[in-house]
Amino acid sequence: MSSSTSWLQTLLPKEEESNSISQIDSSEEIWALDNETIICFDIQGNKIGCVVFNFEYAQLSIMPSDLDIQNNEYMIILGERNSKKHSLELLLNRILRQFDVTHVLISSRFNNEMYHTILSYCTDVGLKFKTASTRYFKSNEDIIAKLQDSGERSFKAWLLEADKYSNITVRALIGLFWWDAEVNQGRKQMNTGLEIPKFEKLSFINLDGMVYVDYLTLSALRILQPLVKPYANIENCNAAFSLVELFTNVKSKIGKKLLKNWLKLPINEMDELVERIQTTELILYPENYSCFIEIIHILNNLPDVKNSFTKLDEDIFASSAWSGIFNFLRHSVTIISRIRRIDKKIESQLITKLQNTEIASLVDTIDYLNSVINYNKLFTDKEVEIVENINFEYDQFKKVYTRLEAMLKTIVDDIIEELLSDSKNRLDHLNLAEGLNALYIPQLGFLVTIENTRVHYWGEVWGSLNWQLVFKDNSHHYYKNSMVTSLDDEFGDLMTKIFELKLEILANVRENLVKHRSLLIDISEIFGRLEVLISFAILANERNYCKPILKKDKSVVKITQGRHPLLETLSDNFIPNDIILDGGMLKDINWFSSGRQRIAVVTGANASGKTIFLEQIALIVYMAHIGCYVPADTAEIGLVDMILTKFKSFDSISTSMSSFERDSKQLSKIMSLATKRSIIFIDEYGKGTDTISGPSLLAAIIQRYSQLPGAPRLLISTHFYEIFQKSSLLKHRGSIKFLTTKIVLNNCEVENLVTENEGIVFFYQIVEGICDSSLGIYCAKICGIKKEIINMAELVHKQFSLGQKLDLSQFEVTDTEMEIFLKCQTIIKRFISWDLNTEYITEDLLRSKLNSILSCSTKEVMQINSE
Repeated sequence: MSSSTSWLQTLLPKEEESNSISQIDSSEEIWALDNETIICFDIQGNKIGCVVFNFEYAQLSIMPSDLDIQNNEYMIILGERNSKKHSLELLLNRILRQFDVTHVLISSRFNNEMYHTILSYCTDVGLKFKTASTRYFKSNEDIIAKLQDSGERSFKAWLLEADKYSNITVRALIGLFWWDAEVNQGRKQMNTGLEIPKFEKLSFINLDGMVYVDYLTLSALRILQPLVKPYANIENCNAAFSLVELFTNVKSKIGKKLLKNWLKLPINEMDELVERIQTTELILYPENYSCFIEIIHILNNLPDVKNSFTKLDEDIFASSAWSGIFNFLRHSVTIISRIRRIDKKIESQLITKLQNTEIASLVDTIDYLNSVINYNKLFTDKEVEIVENINFEYDQFKKVYTRLEAMLKTIVDDIIEELLSDSKNRLDHLNLAEGLNALYIPQLGFLVTIENTRVHYWGEVWGSLNWQLVFKDNSHHYYKNSMVTSLDDEFGDLMTKIFELKLEILANVRENLVKHRSLLIDISEIFGRLEVLISFAILANERNYCKPILKKDKSVVKITQGRHPLLETLSDNFIPNDIILDGGMLKDINWFSSGRQRIAVVTGANASGKTIFLEQIALIVYMAHIGCYVPADTAEIGLVDMILTKFKSFDSISTSMSSFERDSKQLSKIMSLATKRSIIFIDEYGKGTDTISGPSLLAAIIQRYSQLPGAPRLLISTHFYEIFQKSSLLKHRGSIKFLTTKIVLNNCEVENLVTENEGIVFFYQIVEGICDSSLGIYCAKICGIKKEIINMAELVHKQFSLGQKLDLSQFEVTDTEMEIFLKCQTIIKRFISWDLNTEYITEDLLRSKLNSILSCSTKEVMQINSE
């Protein structure tokens, strides 16, 4: 213990700092953590310690060392613009997306700013959050000893070095276990009484190689499945409304979990991405493809062997656990045998690892299980039964048990015969045989029973019987006599002996099986990875995706004939588009003066496809960073460290913020985090404020990044085309690529267009250039805005365009128009308050809700507008 005690004092925190939070969560809510994953943080100065524990699988994940959130290489973001708050947000984002965390616990040593940062993050993503007193985050010699005893080899090795690098992380680990024991499980205990749970597997939290993606981007790009599907009654059953829905061929539990993790955790580790892409390419080879299709059908039904072992630990008689392990072994042999026939034209570490997996040991394990457990009975009757000739004593007791009914009948017959020989006439009269029976009850043995209603008939014969009443219930009296006692002496407690022998046999089998546990779980994880990559290949084959070319040190996005991966599932006529944005090498600080471009600005008419184009590029970049083929003819993408987006505002009454304020806060965060490796997507920023401030802010952002030595890749869509007119300095910036949506107008004036597509054709194609009109009045007209309003809008537009003073005298509002206005305003208020995310949308429900909103009485109008 000297190695532990030598650094014990470093684990004892100083008295709580004056800036630490005062609001310790004292709520009485108990967290049921049996099947949950919790993360625990402690802090000292600028250093944070963190542990993650999965209670279902007893799996511990820890930081390799305490993290300095201001001076760590992972956390430094654009030098002086970094802050503890932003560093903490990055840390939370990277860790919480790496694990399926459900609960967050922090020590009260965090100051108020950091406390509220964590609380806000947890609230936004829906995690349960608590703070705990620092008294839980303390240690002593005995606790360190228990930690040493509870872990496996790699944990013990890490713990020995913890005094140098990880004392705060150790405190977080102790705080988690101590707090859970006392608060959740109600076990008040001193330090020495702390029970450290055993954990099966240790892993280290990886902060490197991950692409930063916040929850707003995950939502805006529809990465994970939405709570409510839009257009739920759509006829196209192959339509995908989120990226995860594209991969329908991933069906096993472990495959789904891995896919979700990959989607939540895009990476920029070149070796790992190349491995995923090359494996997908190998699967797609025509001579291999059909074999992998057969394999994925097996993988889809593969049992979760890790869960089976967990069940077996809890209940050795769990039939589902034994059948799960057996089926996993059987399918593993089949899969590996087929993988060995694959023609490896391209190097794939995954396929090589499977081809080198030793099948003989798996086959031996199957044979061993078959020799002990009757799997035919297991699969048909869901009962764990031992085969014959494994244990002689067990077989003998089982044979007795199969003859039990006949033995009990013999006892009854012998009793009746004995009574008949002594008092035949009386027996015929009383019919004592009726209600007489014999049975076996575990732990009580063999018994004779008489129905309560028949006991009084036996009064005259009790003198000749030597029976002992054992007990009685509402229906029967239970007796021991010489016949049943002799069976007790011969066989004892039959069922208990069978149970104990069976338990002993199965425990021995489990002990031998556990030796292969780590191997089988490793194979299971490889199979999950294979299932996901085969699904990638199937999607690429069916949707004609291409292999992305990844560049490590280039600021480039080159995509030809790119398509939106979700929208193309809704229509067979999706129009592909190109984007060529070459910002040169990342180290080139003079990129803007050497003909390189890192900024693209997309202008165009309303509803012409600008937002879809930006989403399309973002999704293609995202898919490339999970190692997936992408929907394009060709794609060259420079690896990014962050995918930052401002696509849409998430308005909330609780925040009391306007849309523009929320957009600005989001954009401020984006600009604070972005590095030269990042890629930013901004959709129509500035539309929520006045017509001067909005364009001015957007122009300033573009101006800044167009000459910034370490500029990220920036793609912007906007209607503020006036800031790019010929007189504008931005117009002549070579570092900016100007794109617009292609439309065709006929000779008639746009103001005279009445119906949709009259005089205008949307091509949904992106071409170089700047548009000179958003055609907003046209869009409003075809959407059904009243003619009087359109006429006023056309006049205002004309006067604005000519720089004239506004004259609206001819459009004075009448009482009738005011009444109509108030009614329309009321309808709009009711419509805006309708939360589509909480309702399942079908055509009938949609029509019913809209009719309810539109049916607005005069009384309701006056009431709502008077509030």
